[in-house]
Amino acid sequence: MENFMIRMTELLETSIAIRRNERVPATGTDEALERFLKFQPPLFYGEAEQETKAELFLEQGNLTIAQYTTKFNRLAKYYLRLIDTDENKTQQFVKGLRPELQWALAPLPPMGFAVVVEAATKTEMADQVVMQRKAAIA
Repeated sequence: MENFMIRMTELLETSIAIRRNERVPATGTDEALERFLKFQPPLFYGEAEQETKAELFLEQGNLTIAQYTTKFNRLAKYYLRLIDTDENKTQQFVKGLRPELQWALAPLPPMGFAVVVEAATKTEMADQVVMQRKAAIA
């Protein structure tokens, strides 16, 4: 494995040197790690990285609750460790909602996923009615 990493580092350095019309670096095993780290390779953090990625895709943004729920359910199958129970699934769903919807659902007692989706949908519809009435008054 070490030889492979050394060779890959050497190939990377050679490729970059050729592109920059620079001198091709000499190779040596004692400098391999140091040279490799100069390229600042991405770090792997295991499950924490998966959780971060999950949080990134689980944002409602401008989607309606129906659209967000569809997207959430479609992508949730790839994050079974994060959404292994109904409670965890509900938590992740609520985390991705727009802040005003999270705020509206916060005082409610713990509920299952289907009930949260229904409550969020009703809250969204009520918000739309309020916005329409405000627009009509203005």
